[in-house]
Amino acid sequence: MSPSKTIYLLPPPFSDKQTEALLSHLSADSALLKLSPGDDVSGLVQQNWGERAFAHVEIIKINAAYKEHKAYYDAAAESLQTMFAREWANALTLINLGRRYALNFIKNLGLGLRWSALPRWSSLSRPQDLGSLSWGDATVLVCGAGPSLDVFLKDFKRQANEKIICVDTAIGALQARGIQPDLVLALECQHWNLRDFVGVGKDLPIAMDMSALPQTAEFAGGGDEERSSLYLFFTPWTRLRIFDRLGEAGFLPVAFPPMGSVGVCALYAAQCLSTGPIRTAGLDFAYSLDAYHAKGTPGSKDLYRKTTRLKSLYNAAAAYRPGSEAIKGSQSRTDPGMRAYRNLFQELTRRRRGAEGFDMITNNNPASSASPREIFIIESNRVKKLKNILTGENPDTSQLDTLLDECDYLYAHFPECAARIGPDGFILRPPASDLSFLNRVRAELEFFDKAWGQVLA
Repeated sequence: MSPSKTIYLLPPPFSDKQTEALLSHLSADSALLKLSPGDDVSGLVQQNWGERAFAHVEIIKINAAYKEHKAYYDAAAESLQTMFAREWANALTLINLGRRYALNFIKNLGLGLRWSALPRWSSLSRPQDLGSLSWGDATVLVCGAGPSLDVFLKDFKRQANEKIICVDTAIGALQARGIQPDLVLALECQHWNLRDFVGVGKDLPIAMDMSALPQTAEFAGGGDEERSSLYLFFTPWTRLRIFDRLGEAGFLPVAFPPMGSVGVCALYAAQCLSTGPIRTAGLDFAYSLDAYHAKGTPGSKDLYRKTTRLKSLYNAAAAYRPGSEAIKGSQSRTDPGMRAYRNLFQELTRRRRGAEGFDMITNNNPASSASPREIFIIESNRVKKLKNILTGENPDTSQLDTLLDECDYLYAHFPECAARIGPDGFILRPPASDLSFLNRVRAELEFFDKAWGQVLA
């Protein structure tokens, strides 16, 4: 019997007898794909089996076509393996962080509503859409927090009319050298990056993802009475119906494609905001035995603070963790995650041409005639209706399937749903007759009912 979740690529010629013999040895969750040279292998797999159907790929090398087109089949297998790895990595991310993304997104929807309720910002306008910001043809410096930032900043002289975008972890390193960024990018959905803002003041121009930790907004500068210095953008971490509803109502800011790395996202933002030259520093996608971040960042300070006669700066366990490898010709190391971000960085740099900037995915829908509060009340009522059905307060289950579909963010992080998109373009879910599924949805309702209540408070 073959290994589970494996797709086998069969080069031509295909005989029925040969195919039947091969199929008889496959496990129930494996499959055989007859593949001719030139076929779009990724498209065929997506079309016939969807996402997360397989984890491994093998080539059946018994036919003459493989020898004649070895380069094609080897490349097809490598492409599929990369696609499978990305699908499962995305699924694991959603399983671990999907609920946090959704809760942060809902709470951040209320930033505009709660803006006047915060004493320090009582006279300020609501957050701005990052799509409303433009730097023309200004030169932009994108700063990551990698160790090479120290070398770059040693002899750094800011050019005239140069704009600086930095990742949130790099703020301390810049301010320690008297450099104030024009925009700080924040993506982190958990509390870890709040320490990046400790000691740097609360007068920062921040561009914050809608799924980022809501407390990040507290560090945004006041701007002036007409414009705040908190900018919002939106990264669709999966396919959810609430995104369509809010987008159609005109309540979503500019959208960025999912990238995973705040440094790569900062580069993308620079390409969107300016048509001028862009230079980068500190986007290393690598580390050394004694340096993961630039000096002045919280991680670097913490490393030096904990160093004693018995505890070295070197962290061999982290540097040599499984999957890491040395970079040829360098003392630095990297790992699969950083290599993936490096590849995405290189793809973005190749896509930029001359003075042509990128276009943000702007929300061109006119604002709804309903107020944001009215729209959010409708969304909150969907959760309450579903809660009443699942708790038995409302015995009428005729709307159960509809409400489950509309509130798909409740279960988008479940293991059987994460990163699985159905033929309709939305998340696949178990049927409403699945009691295990309904019990887990019922548990999620408590978190999200409370979140909507906080938005509308």
